[in-house]
Amino acid sequence: MEINILQGSTTGTTVYTETQTPTTNGFGLVNIEIGTGAGFSTIGWTSNAYFIKIKIDPTGGTNYSITGITQLLSVPYALQSKTTESFASMTQSQIDALTPGAGLIVYNNSTKNLVYYNGAAFRNIVTQPISSGALSIGQNYQGGTIFYIDATGQHGLIAAPTDIPAISWCVGTAYISTGATATAIGNGNANTNAIISRQGAGSYAAQACADLVSGGYSDWYLPSSAELQLMYTNIAIYTGMNVATRYWTSSETTGDPTFGNALAVRWSDGVVTLVNKKNTLYSVRAVRSF
Repeated sequence: MEINILQGSTTGTTVYTETQTPTTNGFGLVNIEIGTGAGFSTIGWTSNAYFIKIKIDPTGGTNYSITGITQLLSVPYALQSKTTESFASMTQSQIDALTPGAGLIVYNNSTKNLVYYNGAAFRNIVTQPISSGALSIGQNYQGGTIFYIDATGQHGLIAAPTDIPAISWCVGTAYISTGATATAIGNGNANTNAIISRQGAGSYAAQACADLVSGGYSDWYLPSSAELQLMYTNIAIYTGMNVATRYWTSSETTGDPTFGNALAVRWSDGVVTLVNKKNTLYSVRAVRSF
């Protein structure tokens, strides 16, 4: 028995051939498995119509007669999908620098997500349906991952792809009140500016966010407590953030007028906690608005 795969039509080009010597069962039927020969895995199933032509020689020779030709109406999809087992692995910065075509699939090794380009922007395959519509929560966009969109549908907040390593809220052990007491969504940037203005230069959470350059953007800041909580609620499982620690926010309490207390979010459950030691080392995840 000779099996041929024809491309395009019943008289099309033969793109694959194999021979077998099966034995009929008690009812005179044969069962065969096709596709073990060389070249089968290279057939471009999505590029054309395909037909299977079977010829036999009952004497066991090669004097074949045509038994039949049938169109393959359902191509071996699993074999086609196998060609996408490996994806380009890129950082967020490398992805941002691409000039991609619609349908491009890339593994973002900054956010640890598989993303695709829908013709307008990269979107997270796990969290988002394939669509060329409006911006969506969980979408990879402008250097990070969208976790909040306002009522206009055009503006919101983006989480940076990676953490800033554990760092203190204050400069050294200088506990001072900075006036950054706003907690609501939209206040993180103003808080960050207030903290830096009051504390000056140094290595601390707000300054580290302001100094961050990631994904081609340099306007990152330390999120307010409500902003960071929203990040937890909307995209926590996709950020790769450490559930064993807390993350600093830019919000502090009015408590002691001299020192104040900073707020952090416990990443195991998203609860805002009050921290009275601003020199405690916690991780930071910067955000930016768009």
